[in-house]
Amino acid sequence: MRSNVSVVPTQSHSYAFARQPILGCDSELVAYELLYRGSAQDASANIMHPVLATAQVLMSSMFEQGESIIATGKKLYINVPEQALDWVEDWVCPKEQVVIELLEDVPATEENIAKVARLKQKGYKIALDDFSLDSPAKDFLSYADIVKIDLMAVSREEVELWWPTLKSYPLILLAEKVENHEQWLWCKSLGFDLFQGYFFARPENVTGKTFCSSHLQVLSLINKLSDPSVSISELESIIKTDPWLYFRLMRYASNLCLKREISISSVRHAIMVVGMVRLKAF
Repeated sequence: MRSNVSVVPTQSHSYAFARQPILGCDSELVAYELLYRGSAQDASANIMHPVLATAQVLMSSMFEQGESIIATGKKLYINVPEQALDWVEDWVCPKEQVVIELLEDVPATEENIAKVARLKQKGYKIALDDFSLDSPAKDFLSYADIVKIDLMAVSREEVELWWPTLKSYPLILLAEKVENHEQWLWCKSLGFDLFQGYFFARPENVTGKTFCSSHLQVLSLINKLSDPSVSISELESIIKTDPWLYFRLMRYASNLCLKREISISSVRHAIMVVGMVRLKAF
């Protein structure tokens, strides 16, 4: 696609995230969990700010690698902290593939339960991470589609004790941190539906390079989006002057349209496809 984009000085930078397979009972690949990585060299997550970690995973996976990630057709599990419940729906796409994985420390307040209920109503699958019947997360059970149990954090006796309660809900039960063949056989015999852990595959780092934007251009766009009377032409003119904004927006809009086989023809078209709410989140 050709366009008149006036070049503003930019720099390239690396992005990274990891993905770990989630398997079914016959060892078939059914999903990936997308995980934060601070750099391409990191083998694990060192998370200082959970919201920023979630945002970076979404930026790296959905914007940079969106076409290849979404084209797998597999479910995508994304860790979501409490502070991200308000805006995550404006970032993730497409909802038929995304599983919103509530972190174990999200309190089951009335407000949070209402937010989770709204996400579920809009079509997102909800998973409860590192679940325990002893934690406040049990109040989310009525809204959950999937419950993940960390085999490194709880004993088999605890799991067996919880089992009748969990099976009373229409849940998919996922055993995570399955480390060996014997654990896998025990999980299958108990009745787990999905499996994740080093026995099957370690997280695989996905890396690449992208553009950084001019801070002035980003601030200008944010200011314009705060104006309810802003026109599409004004937004278009700002985005066209910044390669990073242009590249990210066109890729984001293309990913949103991937399943519908719609071709994005211009920045104006991309803005109309994305919409103002998603554009503000972007």
